[in-house]
Amino acid sequence: MARLGLPTRFIAWQARSGRSAGIAERHIDLLAEVLDALADILALDLVFVPFFVGAPHDDVSVARRVAARMRHAVAVIEGERRPAVVKGVMACAALGVGTANHFAVFAASSGVPVVALYDTPYMRRKFEGLAALLPGLVLPFGLPADTREVIQAAERLMRDPGRPTLPDRFDALSWLLAMARERGRV
Repeated sequence: MARLGLPTRFIAWQARSGRSAGIAERHIDLLAEVLDALADILALDLVFVPFFVGAPHDDVSVARRVAARMRHAVAVIEGERRPAVVKGVMACAALGVGTANHFAVFAASSGVPVVALYDTPYMRRKFEGLAALLPGLVLPFGLPADTREVIQAAERLMRDPGRPTLPDRFDALSWLLAMARERGRV
């Protein structure tokens, strides 16, 4: 984490706006409120983890709009986008808050609880499927929502003593396959 200039205790977050895989522009303020409140309540730093970059409406452009509305400073993973490094960063997070399926998969498959915010039926189905595969690690949350409800749900998710933990965060694929087999999905 030090090599990337990132804090050691943090909330990883991601945001995207778009027609099918993101949140509507009208929810940017809500996301900023939720992230600021969670950083206050949990006494954690914030690290933005981009997944879709290089286009006019990529994750980084949305992050800038969200961060401009926040009180807390945001560290950003820049330049380093190899999957193994991103996965390693995600595995160090205390909590994930994001709008993209791959973000939620990277977080939950690392044993990190994630609040998966959605604004479309398409993303609701994706996140509900992931939550069924990894109960206790993925909490789909539809927008619009009350900021307090999202914060309370995130706190419950983090503090749930029955939340599954991964025996080895770096062997997440084997763990996911075993969970899928156990549930008869493979």
